[in-house]
Amino acid sequence: AALFSPRPPAHAVSLLESALEALPPDSDTPLGEPYSLMERESGSLGAMGAGQWTGQFRTRPHALLDVRQFSTVDEYTKSLSRGARRTLARSYAQNFTVTSKTILGNEPA
Repeated sequence: AALFSPRPPAHAVSLLESALEALPPDSDTPLGEPYSLMERESGSLGAMGAGQWTGQFRTRPHALLDVRQFSTVDEYTKSLSRGARRTLARSYAQNFTVTSKTILGNEPA
């Protein structure tokens, strides 16, 4: 978990602190059940994997957003549509967090 802001909003700091508290002391500790080889292969063919360039999966186009005109995350949030702002507000209210764990070899994820 990380925050990339010189002055992050209080709710973001709170989310980060709760995410860090939920982590095991050793970040390399396996969590959950191991994925089978078939599950890993299927996952690697997903929208961001080999299936993308083999034509097996079709995804919507993505775009990069030029955020140079914004000085804070709140300023950017205010520029969003009402629906997008509501989605963000709901995610903050539900303590939404994102974590990632790299899958290595035959080790559990």
